[in-house]
Amino acid sequence: MRRTRQRAGTRGAAASTLIELLAALAIISLLAAMLLGTLGRARARARTAACIANVRQLVMAAMLYAADHDGHFPLGAPDLCFDPDSPFQTPENRRRWCGVRSALDQPYDFALSPLHPYMPTARIPPCPEVAAGRIALRPGFETGSGGYGYNQSYVGGSPGLDCRHSARVDQVAAAADTVLFADSAFLAGTDLVEYPFCEPPYWDLGDRLAGHSDPTTHFRHGGRAVVGWCDGHLSAETPGRHDWLPARFIRHNLGYVGDAALSDNGLYDRKPDSAPAGAGSD
Repeated sequence: MRRTRQRAGTRGAAASTLIELLAALAIISLLAAMLLGTLGRARARARTAACIANVRQLVMAAMLYAADHDGHFPLGAPDLCFDPDSPFQTPENRRRWCGVRSALDQPYDFALSPLHPYMPTARIPPCPEVAAGRIALRPGFETGSGGYGYNQSYVGGSPGLDCRHSARVDQVAAAADTVLFADSAFLAGTDLVEYPFCEPPYWDLGDRLAGHSDPTTHFRHGGRAVVGWCDGHLSAETPGRHDWLPARFIRHNLGYVGDAALSDNGLYDRKPDSAPAGAGSD
């Protein structure tokens, strides 16, 4: 009888030890999950901070360029539009703020960019989310901007689809509320591709707004986009309301900075409170 009770006590101690071990493993697993989550958030914040530093370089380069060129921001795409003096001549479409490409299917050479002399790096540093492969921007028809877009419509160009006249610093009436650069991408079918412009909600034809653009501001940092503004400050922005935006863009975190439900181009337009009558739609 004494031996039976001894064996039963041994089995009970073993069972107790196993329960304690399982409890310890559960606690370790929970702590590890919490630690990994914290590390993941810290890494995401570090990538966002690095992206902010990249955009700051582009903003400063554009402002230094303007200081050396009678206050004019660099042209975004000087040979993209048709020349009114030669309406039957097809534009070359090879020059961008981020460089020049030798052919339409080639990447831009940043060494030939108007910003190159003002940048501390030999190339545009890519957004860390893109460089790390967390965001896949496959090669496309506009490769070479590092995953960043320029406000071509209102800063690198002018209303009326004018690609040959950029804004002067003094023409940007609300510099702190006018987008200069932002995280960008273009939705080509089901894939995201690199794109050097952050488009406003509407096409500005000079005398009126017409049609919706495809959104190219990319909210890739946990639902936020890094934005550089015309006064030099930077911020991480969430997308505005997208009442009319097709779901395929929202699924890919594409949208607009500011309230896209308004009938104007909001924070992309270089004029404040600009709401021309008759803003069009698709």
